[in-house]
Amino acid sequence: MSDLVLLVRIAGRLVAFDADDVHSVIDIDDVSPVPHAPPHVLGLSALRSRTVTVIDPAAAAGIIQNENCSPCGRAVAVERGPHLYALRVEEAEDVAARIGEPIPIAADIGAGWRRAARGMQETAQGPALLGDVQAFLHVENTHAD
Repeated sequence: MSDLVLLVRIAGRLVAFDADDVHSVIDIDDVSPVPHAPPHVLGLSALRSRTVTVIDPAAAAGIIQNENCSPCGRAVAVERGPHLYALRVEEAEDVAARIGEPIPIAADIGAGWRRAARGMQETAQGPALLGDVQAFLHVENTHAD
């Protein structure tokens, strides 16, 4: 595990992703919808001649309903096996150093965030939810909190 995290905003919350999980921060311009895709899948885009599945992490966690993605804006690109995904974010803020180990979440932040976060991570920029990339990519059921 890296000592660095990428800080982003998702549905207004500060979320940290392990730097080891991040391929890059990208801008998504054009997204082609995929018929019958789950609600958190916004569609497909391209990055350097590769197909990217664009995910709305807030919808994946059941925090908000999927919104139109036109234009999409910033995204965190993550690779899982041969697949490339782009997690849409409101803002990519900074790369920050971890301070200590993640701690359990003590506050009631809602079921969606509890499922999508592995705890709280103190960083040089302040506390953030530690996002679980797998939870955003593999959704069983999305319900708004």
